[in-house]
Amino acid sequence: MIVRVEKQAGTRTMVLYPDQENRLKADEIEIANHYAGASLTEVMSVKGRYLLSPRIPFTPGYEFLGTVVRIGSGTKKFSLGDLVCGIVPHGGGYSSQVIIKEKFAVLAGSMEKSIQVSASIINYLTALELLSPLVKRGIGGNVLIRGVAGGVGLAVLELGKIHNIRVYGTCSMQKKVTVESRGGIWLDRNVSLQQQASKFPAKGFDVVMDAFGVVSFRDSIKFLKRGGTFCAYGFFGDLPPFMDAIIGVGYLLVRCLASFRKLHIVSVPAMVELSTKKYRKNLQEIVSYIQNSTIEIGPIEVFPISQVFEAHRKIEASEVVGKVVLDCRNQHSNI
Repeated sequence: MIVRVEKQAGTRTMVLYPDQENRLKADEIEIANHYAGASLTEVMSVKGRYLLSPRIPFTPGYEFLGTVVRIGSGTKKFSLGDLVCGIVPHGGGYSSQVIIKEKFAVLAGSMEKSIQVSASIINYLTALELLSPLVKRGIGGNVLIRGVAGGVGLAVLELGKIHNIRVYGTCSMQKKVTVESRGGIWLDRNVSLQQQASKFPAKGFDVVMDAFGVVSFRDSIKFLKRGGTFCAYGFFGDLPPFMDAIIGVGYLLVRCLASFRKLHIVSVPAMVELSTKKYRKNLQEIVSYIQNSTIEIGPIEVFPISQVFEAHRKIEASEVVGKVVLDCRNQHSNI
């Protein structure tokens, strides 16, 4: 089964189709896809509100985990039957068959932890990039993230513990226990940051992370310390995505330059193609953390790919804590 985003009666919508046989290029592998991560990025892509949304028609889904079933004549890294995972840079993960250049896949470790690995890929790659200004220094620090109970936020919490980084984050009261159980400092998303500032470090945060566009950026940057780094990603604001990105980045550039702060724009799909070596290294590190039980992945909510509409509805309504994963296997397959 494959999900396609099409325009019907003037409205963008998802349509389910049977799998189709596709030709394999020399540098590609075909994967019998077991699991595909679903997140706000995919939800916004379907709606045309994500900056890097492909043109319709397209198959959403940036993540995959499955078994290699065909290999191109020029491939060297994998053998038939290998369990692999990775990012599809331009989408295509919502399918029971994925064809991708072999350089975008890495070994996924044991089958036993395959769901955990599939639930970690883009969230943990994003979190590693968001934390990189502090990880490079190796001296810990304090960070603020808007939306800490989502997949990226929980990944920041887990990686923060490894690198002695204290994480403050906003979310709803219902998700407070999840955040605090992971060592985070909960902030009420329904109360202004200014009203909660007494909890903050005296000099401000070393890193501020925000995915919610220019309106949110204007509020968050007030609490970034001099010399700190503002990490912008997602651009899930109320404005059209391109406009939100242009206005948001422009605003942040002016504010950061004027106040001796740094700006870091994070986009994992772009990094996969522009810095493939770094992407592979980071993903292998994440897989290793999971296989060695260094980090806790979850909560995870699994939906059959046929229930993709309900999965997206729950993500958009913020009814999910952690990560949603689509089970893309055909009914006759096993894992």
